[in-house]
Amino acid sequence: MSHFQTLLEGVVANPEQRIPRLPILTETERRQLLVEWNDTRTDYSAHKGIQELFEEQARNTPERVALICETGK
Repeated sequence: MSHFQTLLEGVVANPEQRIPRLPILTETERRQLLVEWNDTRTDYSAHKGIQELFEEQARNTPERVALICETGK
């Protein structure tokens, strides 16, 4: 219901606005999606190469897929 209310408020605030430009998320939700949940920055050791980082991640999460090849092989 809150998304519908946000949409209606957007229509009232700017009735000439094109439909794809109308808001559906609250500012809090929008910030959460675009800023908070999208902050995937990770610091890596400058002393480890990509192979060491890959091997370390594979050891830490052995149940996860480590690599997918474009050809599927």
